Amino acid sequence: AAPGAARPRSQADGARTRDDTTVVIATRARPARLAECLDSIAAGTILPGRVAVVDNARPDDQTEKLIRGYRIEGSVVEYVREDRPGLAHAHNAALRCVVTDLVAFTDDDVWVHERWLENITGAFDADPETVCATGMIAPRELDTVAQQWVEAQGVYSKGLRRLVFDNAEHRADNPMYPYAAGAFGSGANMAFRTDQLRAIGGFDGALGTGTVTRGGDDLAVFYDVIRHGGRLTYAPSAIVLHPHHRDYAALRRQVYGYGAGLGAHLMRCVLDEPRAAVTMVRHHRAAAARLATILNPPPARGLPAYPRDLSRAQRSGLATGPARYLISRYRTRGDVRERIAT
Repeated sequence: AAPGAARPRSQADGARTRDDTTVVIATRARPARLAECLDSIAAGTILPGRVAVVDNARPDDQTEKLIRGYRIEGSVVEYVREDRPGLAHAHNAALRCVVTDLVAFTDDDVWVHERWLENITGAFDADPETVCATGMIAPRELDTVAQQWVEAQGVYSKGLRRLVFDNAEHRADNPMYPYAAGAFGSGANMAFRTDQLRAIGGFDGALGTGTVTRGGDDLAVFYDVIRHGGRLTYAPSAIVLHPHHRDYAALRRQVYGYGAGLGAHLMRCVLDEPRAAVTMVRHHRAAAARLATILNPPPARGLPAYPRDLSRAQRSGLATGPARYLISRYRTRGDVRERIAT
């Protein structure tokens, strides 16, 4: 069937609907990829009760036309428009509309595994204390050296073991915990208990792709879950497939953005929790060692050495991140986070 065509499902297909779950997809001007993502959700063993697609800072009406005509039997497919650019703004716009107990987020350019929703919502069923669940992000392809460098750097891979994080007995053995939030997962594969996500203020509108900070919104919300006494579970069986950048120029822009987002997140930690600065200074050697591993991943068998140019780009982004966050926070002062919690 063509992308965007109705995907009728029935009990004969083996699928059932979780009426307590909404899946949110933020998008901007990528209707073809969005249709593929929706098709993969429609092919799942579990269907969400609702799907909310957020059209962020749209340049045209192509996404709206796609969603107005898209059907998944057993699910309500909803179009949400958010004109302010930024992934966090888009996610908060959807969050205001969510009426289900659970809300899962993924990106418009991924394919979700058929058991993705079953397994990521299963983390909440298995542990009533879990506030946030994340899952594995695997590559859709590894055809180019640039894609293989992404995988070698470990940006998305969090391992094959189930992990639990909180501020009690499940603290990671890392002196920078919980500020080093990259170990918790990534924003393309995350889910929350809706009321508790609202209680911590939703997503920080000063962060995210589409803002001057270039990212960091997922790091911040994971950190907020832990900081406010919640539990985060990483469920590697909840799998989505991500298209790593194929060419070097796009990869370089991406790693710069990763650095900027990380620097912005760390500045936010210091502003919101001043003792974070003390922790970072006290454990600066451990932090520097961890950062060196991220910036200079060990060589993978059969793969050219990770380019120093990419390491420099990420380091440059990291250095600009704090200033970027201050600028973005000023621009978004009094913005949507305060309204989400009310």
